[in-house]
Amino acid sequence: MTILNEAFDHDARKSHELLIVDSDIADADILLSGLARPMPVVALTVGIDPVAQIVQALSQHFGVRKLHILAHGEAGALRLAGTCVDTAYLDAHSEALATVKFALARPAQISLWACSVGEGVAGKAFVSALSAHTGADVFAAEGPVGTPDIGGTWSIGTPSPFMQAAEAAYPHTLPTFDFQSGVSGISSSVVTQTVDGVQVTFTLSNAATWTYASGAAFDGFALALQPFGANNRTDSVTVSFDIPVTITSFDWDDFLDIATSDIVFTPSTGTAITISAASANGGTTVTPSDWTDISSFTVTSAADFQAIIDTIVFIPSNRAAEIGGDTTGSVGEDSTDTIGGALTISDADGNGDESFNADTITGSYGELTIDANGDWVYDLDETLSGVQALSGSDTLQDTLAVTSADGTSQNIVITIDGANDAATFGGNLTGSLGEDTDSVGGTATVADVDASEGTFAADTISGTYGDLTIATNGSWTYDLDETDATVQGLLSGDTLQDTITVASDDGTTQDIVITINGANDGATFGGDLTGSLNEDTDTLVGTATVSDVDAGQGNFGADTVTGTYGDLTIDANGDWIYDLDETDATVQGLASSDTLQDTLTVQSVDGTTQDIVITIDGANDAATFGGNLTGSLSEDTDSVGGTATVADVDAGQGTFDADTISGTYGDLVIAANGDWVYDLDEADSAVQGLTAGDTLQDTLTVASDDGTAQDIIVTISGVDDAPSFGGDLTGAINEDGTTTTGTATVSDADTGQDSFSAETIGGANGTLEIAANGDWTYTVDNSDSAVQGLAAGDTLADTITVESADGTTQDIVVTITGVNDVPTSSGGAVSGREDQRVQFSESDFNFEDVDTSDTLDTIEIVDLPSRGTLRLSGEAVEVGDVIAASDISDLDYRPASNFNGTVSFDYRVSDGTASSGSEATMTIDIASVNDAPRNLRLDDTTVSEVVPGAVVGILSASDPDSRSLRYSVSDDRFMVSDDDQLMLKPGAALDYETEPTVTLTVTVSDSLGASSSEEFDITVIDVWEQTGGADDDVINGHNEDDFIESGSGDDRVSAGDGRDTIDGGVGNDDIDGGGDDDLLRGGQGHDLVNSGSGNDLVWAGRGDDGDDTVNGDEGADTLGGGVGDDLIDGGKGDDVIYGREGEDTLFGGEGNDLIYNGEGSDSVNGGNGNDTLWGSAGDHDTLTGGDGEDTFAFTAISGDDVVADFDATEDILDLRFVEADFGGIGDVQAAATETSQNGADGLLIDLGGNSVFLVGLTLDDLSDATITL
Repeated sequence: MTILNEAFDHDARKSHELLIVDSDIADADILLSGLARPMPVVALTVGIDPVAQIVQALSQHFGVRKLHILAHGEAGALRLAGTCVDTAYLDAHSEALATVKFALARPAQISLWACSVGEGVAGKAFVSALSAHTGADVFAAEGPVGTPDIGGTWSIGTPSPFMQAAEAAYPHTLPTFDFQSGVSGISSSVVTQTVDGVQVTFTLSNAATWTYASGAAFDGFALALQPFGANNRTDSVTVSFDIPVTITSFDWDDFLDIATSDIVFTPSTGTAITISAASANGGTTVTPSDWTDISSFTVTSAADFQAIIDTIVFIPSNRAAEIGGDTTGSVGEDSTDTIGGALTISDADGNGDESFNADTITGSYGELTIDANGDWVYDLDETLSGVQALSGSDTLQDTLAVTSADGTSQNIVITIDGANDAATFGGNLTGSLGEDTDSVGGTATVADVDASEGTFAADTISGTYGDLTIATNGSWTYDLDETDATVQGLLSGDTLQDTITVASDDGTTQDIVITINGANDGATFGGDLTGSLNEDTDTLVGTATVSDVDAGQGNFGADTVTGTYGDLTIDANGDWIYDLDETDATVQGLASSDTLQDTLTVQSVDGTTQDIVITIDGANDAATFGGNLTGSLSEDTDSVGGTATVADVDAGQGTFDADTISGTYGDLVIAANGDWVYDLDEADSAVQGLTAGDTLQDTLTVASDDGTAQDIIVTISGVDDAPSFGGDLTGAINEDGTTTTGTATVSDADTGQDSFSAETIGGANGTLEIAANGDWTYTVDNSDSAVQGLAAGDTLADTITVESADGTTQDIVVTITGVNDVPTSSGGAVSGREDQRVQFSESDFNFEDVDTSDTLDTIEIVDLPSRGTLRLSGEAVEVGDVIAASDISDLDYRPASNFNGTVSFDYRVSDGTASSGSEATMTIDIASVNDAPRNLRLDDTTVSEVVPGAVVGILSASDPDSRSLRYSVSDDRFMVSDDDQLMLKPGAALDYETEPTVTLTVTVSDSLGASSSEEFDITVIDVWEQTGGADDDVINGHNEDDFIESGSGDDRVSAGDGRDTIDGGVGNDDIDGGGDDDLLRGGQGHDLVNSGSGNDLVWAGRGDDGDDTVNGDEGADTLGGGVGDDLIDGGKGDDVIYGREGEDTLFGGEGNDLIYNGEGSDSVNGGNGNDTLWGSAGDHDTLTGGDGEDTFAFTAISGDDVVADFDATEDILDLRFVEADFGGIGDVQAAATETSQNGADGLLIDLGGNSVFLVGLTLDDLSDATITL
């Protein structure tokens, strides 16, 4: 239980309010911020018995007359502190509810601000049971409670504790479980009820309000309502109905006989009725004669009046029947011509009209026949042109109205689905063209009875020998594939047909037939159509080919053809022989490079001619050579040259064939006159591989003009060569890598010199180790600052020189690429002042990075300050948010209101590539600023007259800086005591008859002088009292219900029998309640209070400074201590005891007692019986269960307490509500330590924020103990 708003302490004689709020209510703060009247607010704690919490709240707020409960509900139940409180629960907790009954002032009421609690039979039973157990009038809703805009109401028959603005702002109804419907009490200007399905609304003018008259409710068609309060009058009443009705009579009464003018009843239609003011008093039955089918009537008078309307007898006008069942159907144009169905009907009038008018209805496309049961059949008229014109995808709807017996109309909608009708064709459906003609065209026609389907589907259709393209209007073109072999194979007079299928718009198909006429095609030739032979060769053979697309014409005409230099004979297959005439002088006169051509013409069988061309080549005579036919040079010499000579008997052939000849090791270029140059290929490995003294020979063949060959030999002499390098002469490694490897190669023509000098070479940024075979390993020096200073993507080149076996050097270059180093932050610290923003800058986050070029890119928020909020551009920052460095100037910390001190949050920094692995902490130091006190309140604004030094109430205020407060008052008659009580000064008293209200200003100041003020109106109460005065009085009550105020002396008061109320006042009083159920308050001073017999409610006093003694005696008593160090003994019976403030000594006595020890270091002994002892606020409480099976319960607000006699075999340790999260007995054992306190051994259990010491127990005893978790 948590006190949310400590507003007022309440005296038993005064009417005050208390609001209990269940913790499950969403957005309760919206309602609590708009309380209609000052009142304390208490929030229930889940898991603790709700009635016990309510009893505890009542013990701290004395004299509550109106108990409000804000919670979830359902029909016949509340949901409180996680418990379903229903009628069975109430019956099981009757004793605790009896305590509530005595704690409430009289008369008392309980208002349940929860949905549907009073709904239906279960709801009414619950309200009745709660009223019986508590003696209070109970108000409960029969529907949703909450904002009217979403179906709720705040009208349950009693004033709401919330202001209208708060009610309107509340965004919910109070959710319920298993809602039902019902009727609740009301207090409103507008009342709506439903009778037999007719909604009736009663509306008052002048902001007057309705409430139920005693026992009045709907009965048949009757409702009784009356306004309350003598000044609650109206000048009009409007009664309206949601459907027309005919009113035959109703009862009327001018409630308090205050009407001074005639009463006029005016219907919406019909004749107005006037009743004189005199006859309206005492009750009148109004009997209209023509109020037929009216929607409302209004009652007015020239003067205000109060009234009762009751027993309205009316007849609802006919309400339309509700028709369902088969209201649609479908048929097909040429398929299904009938469809049937059945309608259903219900009629709220209940007059036998739940049937249909049997009928045949003619629609647009057919007829529908329906019988009285609602069975119907629809017949489609398929002869209608509109039906037949439907295409396959078209539909029509036919809507036919039927009626029920009461005249209610209902449409039956029939959907008619179209069917496709076949199209007919005409026009050009054939065409013809020659095999070598590109295309032919025409126009086809189509007709279709289906609307909009008299066109073709535009398309291009591939046939066997071509494609046909048709347009929607039927125009078509056929394109012949002239390359088709079958087409080209047609002879003149032959034909082919290509049949191509087209379609109309509805898919009907039609063939278009194309005839292709053949024509003669020329032959084509191939094969051996040329040939050649030497002047000294007799014959030459070959085979020619002929191809003709015309069938049977692919051969030659066999023949012998005489040419210029010989004859050619050819057969039908194309095989031919050419016979050269070698005696021909022209032939024999050919030189070796001379030629002659002989052209001979042959024919295919269809007469197509073709030339065969024979080339005759001349023969050569051998030549002779001399001159420079050899040469020599070294391997590194570019060239050597010379001049060769040639002689040939053939005229004009005594020269060389100018040429470039590639040898093995170089090229030789020779001119026609025999001059030659040899160019050595110095890159040749065989040439470069020569050592000094070695030789190679390159033989190159040249030719004379007639082709006679001659070798020229070149000798190559070797010299020593330098090696060459290759392979992996570069490498790469990342900044934080270890090694990179490669293999370099060396090539040296000199034998035994193609290897490396094995060694380890130190570079600028690492070392390289190379083996003789060229394998090398480079190890980067990661301790090198130049290496570590590389940013991501930056590079360094380390050049290391190696040597081959002959001493030739070569560089190997290793590139080192930087990687991003994780940035760090040493954390930051900023400062500010209370209630002022702290603005951050980028430098506050102390970004550090070994990559010198990296800068802060973002920060990531890891957690949030515990007090206050981080905001970025005004929006709250959440854990995990990433904030760009450029936005840090928009980041600020807003401390919680009035907070000062140090908070922190953790963050990570990022350079845009990597984030810091560890978290840094930003520390924010908020310096304090003195704030003025606030929330100045006075918990009571009433004071009894004629009581000198009377206490008005307790002043309270809050100081954000937790400074000490002091109060002052503007009226010299008043003072503020050291314990903050606003009271009259000693000797000062007020008189109701001369000053019923006193207005005064109270100022509260803190220790540094900051202050605030409030004005309070103090109501002076006119009381009847029996006062003992200032002396030590002896007052004896009568044997009836007494009210006794003993005065300021040390009084002896004996109430006697009867239900008595006694206030001991100031002084050390001796009070005896006597018989029956009494309400006793000791007041100030060290009092002795004996409750006597009966179930008594006893308070030593709240705000009192005495050390009191309270004895419960017999009965189930509720006993509460005051501020002092009290002694309370429950006596006999099952008692409830509250220690409250001070170091109290509490005895349960006989019976099964429930004990709350309260604040202070208390000593508690349960006594006999099965007791429950709660470890409440305050350290060092000592709890003793006494005899019986006792329960020791502790919560998160308990102190560090001691249990003196825990018996592990029969007592119970209840740890359900402590801060520690105990999952099982093992967790409890882990939190327990065997130790000693004040000389006693025992077991100390850590409960999270507090502890309990069990005297005499060991760890082993816990295994036998009963522990509730």
